[in-house]
Amino acid sequence: MKFDVKNLKKHLLENGRDKSYNELAQQYGITDKQGVISGERVRGIWRRLKVSREPSLGQELPKVVNENGKQFIDYSGVEITSLEDLVDAVGVNLDFWDVKGFRASTWQDFNGDTKYAVRAQFDQSKGARDQVREQFIEAAKKHAPKYKSVKYPRAKNKLDRVAYEVNLPDLHLGKLGWGKEVGHSYDVNIAREIFAEAVDKLLEYSSNFHVEKIIFPIGNDLLNSEGLHMATTKGTPQHDDVRWQRSFTLCREMLVQVIDRLRQVAPVEVIVVPGNHDYERMFYIGDAIYAWYHNCKEVNVDNSPSPRKYTTYGVNLLGLTHGSAEKQADLPLIMASERPELWAAAKHTEWHIGHLHKSKSMNWVDIDERFGTVVRILPSLSGTDSWHHEKGYVGNTRAAQAYVYSKENGYKGHFQVNVNELTNG
Repeated sequence: MKFDVKNLKKHLLENGRDKSYNELAQQYGITDKQGVISGERVRGIWRRLKVSREPSLGQELPKVVNENGKQFIDYSGVEITSLEDLVDAVGVNLDFWDVKGFRASTWQDFNGDTKYAVRAQFDQSKGARDQVREQFIEAAKKHAPKYKSVKYPRAKNKLDRVAYEVNLPDLHLGKLGWGKEVGHSYDVNIAREIFAEAVDKLLEYSSNFHVEKIIFPIGNDLLNSEGLHMATTKGTPQHDDVRWQRSFTLCREMLVQVIDRLRQVAPVEVIVVPGNHDYERMFYIGDAIYAWYHNCKEVNVDNSPSPRKYTTYGVNLLGLTHGSAEKQADLPLIMASERPELWAAAKHTEWHIGHLHKSKSMNWVDIDERFGTVVRILPSLSGTDSWHHEKGYVGNTRAAQAYVYSKENGYKGHFQVNVNELTNG
């Protein structure tokens, strides 16, 4: 009998575990290493099976068993002790499902080991969220400020044209760092001031070129926490110095100030890159910036939902992502797979990512090149909080960078502003 895992998985996704493990093993020829029909192997396949269905495609979560007239997923392949564990293990796509109810319980078995049971109900409410978002954007457009057009000088020679990328990831606006504890103070006001001043200094270097386009990625943990609970998107507690409403408002005001400054030099492409601290809130910030500049033809905002963004300029193709999810070595092939036509046409390809927030890896790597694609992990201006200081994650270079790309010849170089050059650095 054919060993048919593919159709077994399809069966489980469409019908759930509607038969015993042994019956399913017999039906699809699932055997162990000795060739014996194995219900236990089916059990392992079912436990590892991920579910990430989008209701917009007319699909539903797999039907497993009925309990009091309700259908639910029975998953116990890994230790699940929290809602976050459950979402990760089952693979529920929170872009399309909201948590409607949640319950966790613990008990001890006869061996004294602690056991966990976690249950959650999910509601398909993406349509409602989209409707609210669209209503907000339409209302905001009506009140968007009017901007007068800017007349930019023409390049004397087409070879002089460049794009200037101003990229300041991982500001962590809202983070609290007490100087007496961590060595230098850091709060929302300091963060705003060094961000704006660093942009101004980087723009001074741009005067040496004819800048035809400014690329301005925002996000990448621009905000320190997701908001109400002062935690990352996955729930790790953070040390914030202001309430979430205040940090959101200050962030929006800071970005408007900076973008207004950038558009005086050249048209600005604002690209929203969500981070692992501010994945949701940067989407809201992106909507606010998009609506704000609705009447400004020199500012274009890319707030598409993908965590990875791409932009082109002449022979250059740039990829932007936070870097907390993808493996660095995989990024070149991800670019080639997601944008094959742009990849084929480009002569120069790069990825720019923020800090990879992993223990014992707080310093930034300057440059790596794989498959002809340069991967850069950019430095941060952010100060240190008590947790990172306690763990010894100190000494990383605090800086901001801007990159120059020739329309005809690719990468030309970059400039750096170190934090000690800034007034409050």
